[in-house]
Amino acid sequence: MNGRYLNITWEVRGKRVREKAEAKYLGVKLIGGEEGGINSVEENVKKVASVIGMAKFAAKRSGIRFVVGREAWKSLIVSRVMYASGALMWNENVRKNVERMQNEYGRWMWRLERTVRNAAIHGESGWSSFWEREVKTKVAFVVRVLEEDGLVVRVGRAFLMEIGVRSKWWKKIGKMTEELGVDVLSNLVWLRRMSAIGVVEMGICEDERKRMKQVELERRVQEVGRMRWEEQLQRNERTRRYAQEKGEMKLEPYADGQDGAGVRLMMRGDCLPVRMNECVQWKYGEDERRCTCGEEETEKHVLFECVLHERLREEWLRRWREERGDEDLVEGVLGFAVTSADLERLKLRSVGKIWK
Repeated sequence: MNGRYLNITWEVRGKRVREKAEAKYLGVKLIGGEEGGINSVEENVKKVASVIGMAKFAAKRSGIRFVVGREAWKSLIVSRVMYASGALMWNENVRKNVERMQNEYGRWMWRLERTVRNAAIHGESGWSSFWEREVKTKVAFVVRVLEEDGLVVRVGRAFLMEIGVRSKWWKKIGKMTEELGVDVLSNLVWLRRMSAIGVVEMGICEDERKRMKQVELERRVQEVGRMRWEEQLQRNERTRRYAQEKGEMKLEPYADGQDGAGVRLMMRGDCLPVRMNECVQWKYGEDERRCTCGEEETEKHVLFECVLHERLREEWLRRWREERGDEDLVEGVLGFAVTSADLERLKLRSVGKIWK
C-alpha cells in the first residue's frame, strides 16, 4: 500500500479503488496513468550494457577469457535480458537490439573484427539466436492459453476473443505459428478458438494435438532457427558447405578463444580478412592488395605459401604430409579432415601464430 498514488479512482463492485503511480509485479514494473503501462523491457535492455561490462572485466581478469566470457553470457546476461518473461513483450526493434549485442559480444569473445560474418560467430559459439528464445517464450505462453485456465491465461484468451488479431500481439503470434508451419495452431489463433472447447469444435485429431505440445513446438522452433541460420550462409560454395557440415548447433572441441581457433572460424565463414577476400577487398586499391613479400594476399598465400612465415609452418606441414599425404591443407584448417589430436593442436597453433 506504500507509494505515490494518482488522482484516478475506480468503482469496482461498490468499492472505491485508487490507482498507484507505480507498482511492481513478478519483476515487471508497471507505470500508472494514461501514458503508463509496462516499460520493463526497454529498461532491462538498457541495464544489460552495464552487466556486459562487468562480465568482460571478470573474464579478462580470470585468465581464461573465452571460457568465462561465454559462460557469463549464457548464465548471466541472457537471463538478465529474458528476466520477468520480457520476451513476451518484445517488438522487432528490441529483439534486433539484443541480437546485435550478442554478435558484438561474440566478436569480443573470439577477438574478431567487424567484417566477420554474424552467422559464423553464431554457429561456432554454439548459442541460440534471440529469435529462437523469443519464439520459445511466446509459444510456451500460447500453450498455456490453450491448455490451462489460470487468471493470467484467461486474460490473454479474453483479449483474443474480444478483439482478435486487431491485437498486435496476437497478430504476431498468428504469423509466428505460420512461419513454424504449425497450421493447426495458426488456425486456432486466426479463428479465435484458443481453448479446449475450440479444439473440440474444430475437430482436431490426436496427432495434430501432439504437434501443439510445448516440447514438439520447441523442437520445431530449433528446426526453423537452423534453417534461418543456413539461409545466411548461401553466399558461396564454402559457406554452403560449412552450413551442411556443421552438425548440432553447439560449441565444438577446438573452440578455446585462441588465435588458431579464430582463424578456423573465419575460414569456415569465408571471411578471413586478407586483402584479396571480398569481405575487405573494397578497402584497398588494385596496387594495395599485395602481401609484404610482393605476392597477392590471399588466405592460401598467407597461411601456406608466404616465405615470411615459413619457419612457423615447417613442423606442421611435415606432420601433415606424413599423416595426410597430398590432401589439401585448407581441409585441415577448416577441420573437415580427420586428424590425430596432436596434429590438430599443432596446426591450430601454427596458423594462429602466422595470423598473429
